[in-house]
Amino acid sequence: MKQELKYLLLGCTICISCVLQSCLKDKKTSNSFGPLPIASPSFLDEKEQFEEIGFDYLDEYFHVGERVILKSYDDCDSCICSWEAEFEEGIFYKYFDCDEAGYEININFELEDLTKQNMVDLINHLFEDPNNSWNSDTTRFEPKNADAGCYYELNKKGKFFHLKYYCG
Repeated sequence: MKQELKYLLLGCTICISCVLQSCLKDKKTSNSFGPLPIASPSFLDEKEQFEEIGFDYLDEYFHVGERVILKSYDDCDSCICSWEAEFEEGIFYKYFDCDEAGYEININFELEDLTKQNMVDLINHLFEDPNNSWNSDTTRFEPKNADAGCYYELNKKGKFFHLKYYCG
């Protein structure tokens, strides 16, 4: 009886641990840009280590489905240069880096109650760059002197927002 109780309690401890881990993934910060969580300071401190901060932010705060490989480099089948992923919450991400000019990211956000200001705030938060500024209608966040750097374009398309950015 004691042995059975021990395993039962151990099983419950494991179940509780799994539930807590799942809850942590679902946890949104109390501060947000509408339906978009504000990235934690510890997340932002590590952003230099990320492969691509846009995807890493989405992966940290949303539920990603399977990544689909779209293309590999011509001279290396195992070297992926384009892929996409869909998130359960209504976000679609596409990565393209098959040209020498630089990479391009496209993200569609189809989230309830998402506003343009939420998107502008998120871009400022994740991609802060003192060399960039917004144009007058806040649809482009780009280098002030049209230099090399990262360019961000924000558009409303139907019921979702489209964010395209590229660096080169």
